[in-house]
Amino acid sequence: MAAVREAGFAGGDGSFDRQRHERRTMANNAHDTALFTTDAVAPRERFAFWREAVCDVFVRLDCERVGGDAFAGSIVTRPFGGMQLSEVASGAQHVRRSRRQIARAREDDLLVSVQLDGAGDIAQDGRDAALGLGDFCLYDSARPYDLMFRGEFRQMVLQFPRRKLAERLGRVESFAGIGISSRDPMGAVVSDFLRTLGRESARIAPAAAERLAETALDLVAAALAAARGAAAGEGARRSATLARAKTLALTRLGDAALTPASLAAALGVAPRSLHRLFADDGQSFMRWVMDRRLDACRRDLADPALGHRSVSDIAFGHGFADLSHFSRAFRRRFAQAPSELRAAAGFNARRG
Repeated sequence: MAAVREAGFAGGDGSFDRQRHERRTMANNAHDTALFTTDAVAPRERFAFWREAVCDVFVRLDCERVGGDAFAGSIVTRPFGGMQLSEVASGAQHVRRSRRQIARAREDDLLVSVQLDGAGDIAQDGRDAALGLGDFCLYDSARPYDLMFRGEFRQMVLQFPRRKLAERLGRVESFAGIGISSRDPMGAVVSDFLRTLGRESARIAPAAAERLAETALDLVAAALAAARGAAAGEGARRSATLARAKTLALTRLGDAALTPASLAAALGVAPRSLHRLFADDGQSFMRWVMDRRLDACRRDLADPALGHRSVSDIAFGHGFADLSHFSRAFRRRFAQAPSELRAAAGFNARRG
């Protein structure tokens, strides 16, 4: 069972800084859960507390109250497989990420909000998503956005580094602000998975959490690619095709015979078109595949549950055909040998 630590508020005594330090300390333990709540805060101080809590958990934001009702809110947040999962329950408000805040920030995260109760609106880059029960939307902390809640609401928020979704979609800018409906068949599948993940996340072991987090991002990427492909314009179609190519390639990483020609055939495009899509994204197809294979091997090599598998078994299982080539590539990317990673992870490795 996760350990829940509640952040209180006394006001004017450095409590916000202390809470920030406590949350960062807790982030080192995947089983720790942080709770920020206005329950014990004096009514006149609640929104000030809330503004600081939101900025502390997510990114620097401006929050404005909407309406005159008494305000209450809570955030439950925990690290989960390289991302952060949070559940936000609160009253009406307008949340804004401004250019001024972005200029002062160091974050380069993406966020996905899933509507659990009530309704919300997300606006970014001229696109507006109205979220009802189960709907979700991607937004980008590196560019301005607005969140509007006109009544009480509850949302699940996934926050993760940009590169995690860029590996699957390429440039993510064109996917921000697109709402995915839970009434769409694909949207329903992804929404159900994300909501179940949120409910059960506190009981999932760290090694399994990393795999499930990767699956969540795969599903989000697939849903966004499908939605973007339905939009008009050549740029949208190219973005969607690249995302489909990456999603399909990720399912075939273990196939040593994965080539540009075989993937292009599966997608119904010419190999030269596939090469051009990846080149426009800043990386060759084979370099991208190599990096994803190495990432998958690194994840498995560091997983104590897979300590019984040899280094070669893991390498070959992710599509490498030559162990010497794998070892050299692994050392170049991670500055350590596969066996050194296992030693650092604290369990004995089988060799060969």
